[in-house]
Amino acid sequence: GEIVEIVGAPGSGKTEFVTEIAAHAVLPRARDGVRYDGSEARVIVIDCDGKFDQLRLLRALNRKIEEKLANVRENQRVTMRDEVYEESMSRFTLVRAHGMVDALKTLTALDAAWSGAIESAKRDGLFVDAETGEAGEDVECAGANGANGGEMAKFASQRLVICDNVAAFYWLDRASR
Repeated sequence: GEIVEIVGAPGSGKTEFVTEIAAHAVLPRARDGVRYDGSEARVIVIDCDGKFDQLRLLRALNRKIEEKLANVRENQRVTMRDEVYEESMSRFTLVRAHGMVDALKTLTALDAAWSGAIESAKRDGLFVDAETGEAGEDVECAGANGANGGEMAKFASQRLVICDNVAAFYWLDRASR
């Protein structure tokens, strides 16, 4: 529920910073006895200038996973890395906005979709309040990789929206007046 604006001169590392944040956010907390210390959050990047480099995100994510798997036996490392990588990327979405209207439509659609998803999860007893840790009802369903369904529902409610370079539309919008 917070908005944070990251500002700086061109080339100062703003996009690199949000790429690292996104990579950390999609990582799981722990899997198969390995702590990744991620947030298990859904991440949506709204790319306003068409320059968001997905390869940079993939490299950052891969680097974070490899660091955590350094002490795992070689024959297990590849399988575990691939599973965590796939799970993490399943929580990432990139949206290319070609104008301010696209960016605003995306934010409106996300708001509508997420408020509906939360209400549905509350109705079905699958929502766990992140602050109190209390579920709507008993939750016994299994989440990804055998994790407790309540724990998965709790962290599935965490979301991060990154609007990269909203200023890209400033001059276009001024010129259109």
